[in-house]
Amino acid sequence: MAWNLPKSSGPYHVACLDILTKTGLDSTLCRFYYPTEKFEPTESICPLWLSSPEYGYGFANFLKFGFAGGLLRWMFGSARVPVYWQGPLSLSQEKPRLPVVLFSHGLGANRTVYSYIAYEIASHGFFVAAIEHRDESASNTFYLEKTNSGDEKYDKVWLPYKRVQPATTEERELRNKQVHERAKEISKLMDSIELLNAGTLSNILSDFDLTVFKDKIDIDKAAVIGHSFGGATSITSLVKDLRFKAGIPLDVWMYPLGPEVYKANIDTPLLFINSESFQWEANIASIRKLDCDVTNTEAERKLVTLCGTVHHTQCDFAFLLSSEWLAKMIRFRGPADPKKANDVNMRLILCFLRKHLKLSFAQDEEIEQVVAENQGLIISGSNIEIDEERLEKSKASLRAGM
Repeated sequence: MAWNLPKSSGPYHVACLDILTKTGLDSTLCRFYYPTEKFEPTESICPLWLSSPEYGYGFANFLKFGFAGGLLRWMFGSARVPVYWQGPLSLSQEKPRLPVVLFSHGLGANRTVYSYIAYEIASHGFFVAAIEHRDESASNTFYLEKTNSGDEKYDKVWLPYKRVQPATTEERELRNKQVHERAKEISKLMDSIELLNAGTLSNILSDFDLTVFKDKIDIDKAAVIGHSFGGATSITSLVKDLRFKAGIPLDVWMYPLGPEVYKANIDTPLLFINSESFQWEANIASIRKLDCDVTNTEAERKLVTLCGTVHHTQCDFAFLLSSEWLAKMIRFRGPADPKKANDVNMRLILCFLRKHLKLSFAQDEEIEQVVAENQGLIISGSNIEIDEERLEKSKASLRAGM
């Protein structure tokens, strides 16, 4: 198999399954990751990373490289994800139920772009659901409509990325609208997982028996993670849905968030994991406006920065590109080795999930310990200096309006 992603490191082997809940645009499209029986990755059981050629053209459209759709298909078309496609659910008697992690993708991405993070979390005993958003922020996505033939056949309708002029009023209004649409989709996905746990979820993409998941998911232990625009989505989801016990925004893009989020008094633990190269003063100031001293919450707030990383370090692209030179040139990779950076990234994520989902099977480890053991790779806080006096004025204004 060409350009495989790294194998998972947890004690469980991982399977995956695509879900489409119904026909029409109002359906939910996602990929589930879950523990499975031991297997050896082969082409016959491992799914393609680029699940359809249309996604290659979608990436090209998002990057404004319309002519490069075929090239991207060539670059990524043979890559496979080292998980068992539609493999059986396999749980130990010691751990009969799985805590839940929902994952929200960034602008111009889709449900497979963060495959490594998703299956790596699942390999440590989690049920992970990676959504594909329908707000026209994905590189491409689809829904199904029944044909007029009267049988159970469907037409696939593609919904490409919607482009808008950056740094305009139109963009700000669109992104704010989208982030709220995305948060609603996250809540709908959580609804679907509750149906899955009840044994009543439908899937029109395959005849895989979903009743094997009945009573196997611990829906009371759920967290939401997102990258970039997905990070903003994860924060908004905590405002709208109290079922989530923790949120982890990865290199979050705060631009889509409006004052309604900052004034919402989010009483849920948050861990921000930033890259070194993507962040800027205004974005860090927006993150800091969610500090505990603004909302008067006792919920934990942590901000760390991964040194030598770029915005796409937490995506799959640095692993998929065989040329280190090319990956760095197009800013899919920074000076830090992507495997080492993602290993630390994952350790931080698991540490936070274990603590705030109160997982009895997990080792007790604090964020400070992870930071102390990786001094050259993690900064506690941000590498960006901000005007603390100006920030305090913004915080005071928020407090007054609450």
